[in-house]
Amino acid sequence: MCASVPLHRICSANLPNPQSNDTILDFGSACFCHGMVCLLELSGNNAIIVMDDADIQLAVRSMLFAAVGTAGQRCTTCCRLLLHESIYRTFLDQLVEVYKQVRIGDPLENGTLLGPLHTPASRDAFLKGIQTIRSQVIFA
Repeated sequence: MCASVPLHRICSANLPNPQSNDTILDFGSACFCHGMVCLLELSGNNAIIVMDDADIQLAVRSMLFAAVGTAGQRCTTCCRLLLHESIYRTFLDQLVEVYKQVRIGDPLENGTLLGPLHTPASRDAFLKGIQTIRSQVIFA
C-alpha cells in the first residue's frame, strides 16, 4: 500500500527546504507536535511517496494515472515521485513498462490516454522542460 508519511519523517529526510516552504513546515510541525491532523494545499506540486511495503503494481498504476491521466492539466497532477531505495529499481522498471502502453493521440478516439497540449505556449513550456531534464531520461 502507498503509505502516508508523518511530517516529522519528511522533515528529517534532508529534502530541499526552500525558504518558501518554511511557513508550511512551521505550521505543519506545530500541528504535528500538538497531535493535530492538518491537510495543506501546497500549490499543486504533488508527490507520490512509495515505501518498501507498498503494493508495487498498484503504486505504479496510481503513479501513471496521477501523472498522465488528465494530461497533467489539473492541480492534483503528480509532479514528483519519492521511492524507498529498496524498491527503486523494481518500481522504475515497472513504470517504464506501463508508460510504453500509454497511447498518445487524438483524445476523441477510444483508447487515447494522453492528448495534445492546448496552446502553443504550453507546447513551448513542455519542450523546454524536456531539454532541461534530458540527461535524466529513463525511457524514451
